[in-house]
Amino acid sequence: MVGSWKDNTSEAEVQTTCQWATNRTFLTRSFSARSKDRGALEGTEVLGWDPIKATIHAWTFDSEGGFSEAIWTRDGNRWLIQSVTTLPDGRKASAHSTITQVSDDQYTWESSNRVLDGEVRPNIGKIEINRVKAKD
Repeated sequence: MVGSWKDNTSEAEVQTTCQWATNRTFLTRSFSARSKDRGALEGTEVLGWDPIKATIHAWTFDSEGGFSEAIWTRDGNRWLIQSVTTLPDGRKASAHSTITQVSDDQYTWESSNRVLDGEVRPNIGKIEINRVKAKD
């Protein structure tokens, strides 16, 4: 995950940068997204080991005032993520996401079991995410 990444989709432009925090105890991930439907959104995610639950725990905060909490579980070359989100207007959402490593320079992301305020939402199919190569 460490590095800069760009989603390969025609619906939105998403760029992500992930780096280790001091002492390599947490990963910090900053993202920016822009789409025709929603406009611009930015956010920060912090991921770290939870010694009590013996799992990776993540917290995300976005520029609209939403926030979420997630548990990450490794399954081979995939990460299974269960998240619960509070939207800026107080509504609740939840989802199961899967990140699958394709290579050192590519992974896919998809989301299922999406619920918004008690209403089932459509799944999001696989989106390719590619490493942004440093310019010489």
